[in-house]
Amino acid sequence: MSCPKAHHFPGEIHFGYATGHCSTNRWDTFAPDPKLPFVVEVEALTKHLVFFGSSGQGKTEALIKPTVYQYLRAKQGGAFYICGKGALAAEFLGLKNYLCLDPTRHTVGLLEGLTPHQAVQTITEINVRPGDKGDNPIWNNLTIAHLRHAAYFLHALVDISRKNPNRNWFWTIWDWNRLAFLPQTDPKTLKDFVEIVRKVHPEAGDGMLLQALNYFETDFFQMDDKLREGSMGQVSTWMGGITSHPLLIKWAQCESGSANPEICLRKDENGEFWSVGLNLPKMRYDTAGIVASALIKARIYTRIKERADVEGGWREADPNACLLLMVQDEFQLIATESDYDLAPIARSLGCALVIATQTLESVKDKCKDPNQVEAFFDAFQSRIALSTSIGTVEWLQKWQGWGTAWVPQFGGGGRTLNFINGVKTALATPLFDEGHPMRLWFRRLQRRGVGEFKAVGMDLVQSQQRGAVTNFVSHTLPGNLRGFLGFEPSEGGKGEAWKEEPIVRLGDFAALTKKQGVALCSVLRGKVPRRDFVELNPPIKGIPEDLRDPNYKPRKTVETEPLKQAA
Repeated sequence: MSCPKAHHFPGEIHFGYATGHCSTNRWDTFAPDPKLPFVVEVEALTKHLVFFGSSGQGKTEALIKPTVYQYLRAKQGGAFYICGKGALAAEFLGLKNYLCLDPTRHTVGLLEGLTPHQAVQTITEINVRPGDKGDNPIWNNLTIAHLRHAAYFLHALVDISRKNPNRNWFWTIWDWNRLAFLPQTDPKTLKDFVEIVRKVHPEAGDGMLLQALNYFETDFFQMDDKLREGSMGQVSTWMGGITSHPLLIKWAQCESGSANPEICLRKDENGEFWSVGLNLPKMRYDTAGIVASALIKARIYTRIKERADVEGGWREADPNACLLLMVQDEFQLIATESDYDLAPIARSLGCALVIATQTLESVKDKCKDPNQVEAFFDAFQSRIALSTSIGTVEWLQKWQGWGTAWVPQFGGGGRTLNFINGVKTALATPLFDEGHPMRLWFRRLQRRGVGEFKAVGMDLVQSQQRGAVTNFVSHTLPGNLRGFLGFEPSEGGKGEAWKEEPIVRLGDFAALTKKQGVALCSVLRGKVPRRDFVELNPPIKGIPEDLRDPNYKPRKTVETEPLKQAA
């Protein structure tokens, strides 16, 4: 069985087929019958989708790629692919209308379109992670302050320099790092630049720029020697990776690159949507690739957030602006404050988040506030989990999207179900007579649980309405339906025949997801939950033919010319 073509499920994402476990074993009214296709509308992605799964479980092949391909077939908007390990973008080489940002092919301005505050925030979020070895709040605070002052100072110098045909300063990571070390390398020149900015720049007498000028004029030099040396050592650590990497040095020195990552935010002149990916595998670019990825992601998020300020609505102001599918794999390595800020408002700004991570705990470990992580994931109304940690499953188990169901109890001296008389009664009902005029109504009742649980106060009309009562106590069932149900609770002692239990049991999850390609899925379909253990479609090999760029020719070897030039 291959991933369905576009005409099979137009405008929908098809993950696989329901096992029926939750409907047959957990009596869940929101679970599909066995072997039914498990799908979600593309529109539901705007309420965000998260994939959980330990390493090697197949998140990319079985979940991310099929989701992306079917989204692209629906032609609803552009897409952006980013990965903490840097490998995701290469998976889509050969797609139509695809820009794969690669240092061996393109240059990109890492600070282009970012304010000093956004640049500092991004660098900080990538480098300050709770639990990291050597994490020290004193050095962190001093380093952040130093880089913040350097960023505002540089931004002012760039404003002044743009008016000079022989520019000295550019809005780049390279010059940011150069200015940050100028107090040590050339304090006299630093003093000259401070005086120039004070005289020329209109904002030199107020705000963050004034603080930066005072810092570089006096505060830095009055700092305790040990503190000053420690903070500068950490500045070197934070900035040195990307400013010294032979393949990324051109990106560090680039103010406005040859490639524009923002093409995924608008239709082109032919009305086509574009995808953009960052090809920065960790094995080649190490932590410098993560920093570069975070800065480019911040640039995309900045453009998305700017839509909130467009008077009259961003769609009306720019008819070519489109939905963006932001796909992030290995999210725990590249999660930033911007992700947490954007998630609750992303839908209204035309951004759908699809993230994949190994466990909930791995994201919490990289965040200053673990409660912020749970608040972030609450914005994700669709969640799919392959085999993952028990802590993640327990969190999913308690999530309101799953909750509990009324499940019949067997044995134990309590009330039991008289299935012998139930079978006799069932054989006499219209369910076993295909020509009976009441058969359709009984099939509707069965889909709502009749024959599986007993609904309080449901009459014939109510049973066919959406949102039927879901509080189940067997002995209060209306008498006019008792004869059709096929069983009656028999008194075998104290207790009830039905008990409210979690729909997801840890033992069930561990046993069912042990099989490769089975995932616990809960998605929104028709604005209501649809959930079950699902047998996912087999992984797709290569780019589907209908999405392939006929002119794409893969490179046989990796180009090394930029490496030679940089060296």
